[in-house]
Amino acid sequence: MNRSIVILAALLGLVPLLWTAARYMNARGEAAVTAAQWEIVADQARELVTLRSEAPPESRRPRPAPGIAARLAGVVAAAGLPQGVLQNVTPEQESAVNGGKGAAYRRLAVRLTMDPVTLPELGRFFAQWRGAEPTWLVTSVDLSPTSRHARGTQKPLRAALVIETVFHEDAVSHPRAVP
Repeated sequence: MNRSIVILAALLGLVPLLWTAARYMNARGEAAVTAAQWEIVADQARELVTLRSEAPPESRRPRPAPGIAARLAGVVAAAGLPQGVLQNVTPEQESAVNGGKGAAYRRLAVRLTMDPVTLPELGRFFAQWRGAEPTWLVTSVDLSPTSRHARGTQKPLRAALVIETVFHEDAVSHPRAVP
C-alpha cells in the first residue's frame, strides 16, 4: 500500500511537471517565430530608410506654404534692396509634373520683375533667397537694360525672374520640411 501511494504521488507530481514542460516548449517556439519576425521587420525598416535616402528630394517635399509674395519682400529687404525694386509678382497656375512610376509631383512657379537692380544687388538677392527658401529655385533670369536710375555706379538693369518648386502632392507638411 505504501508503495502504491508513493507511485501515485510521483505520478501526480509528474503531471504538473509535464504540463509546465509542454507550455515551455510552446513558448519557446513562439519566441523563435517572434524573433524571426523581428528580424524581417528590422530588415524592412533598414530597406525603407535606404529607399527614402535614394529618392529625389521632391518626393519628400510637401506643398509650400502660401504667402510667397511676402517672403519675396522679406528677402528683398534682407538683401538691403528697396521694396520698390520688386515688381509684378505673379504666381502661375499649379501644374502636374511627370515624375515617372505614377508619382504625383506638382510644380508651382512665380514670375517677378526687379527694376532697377544692379548685378551686385541681384547677387545679394540670390544669396539671400537661396538661404531663406532652398526649395524654391530660380529657373529663369532675363536681364535687360533699363532707363530707371539705379543706386551707385553700376548700370541699372531690369531682371525678369522665374522661381519654382516641385513637390509631391501626398508629402506630409512639416513646420520645416526636408528640401
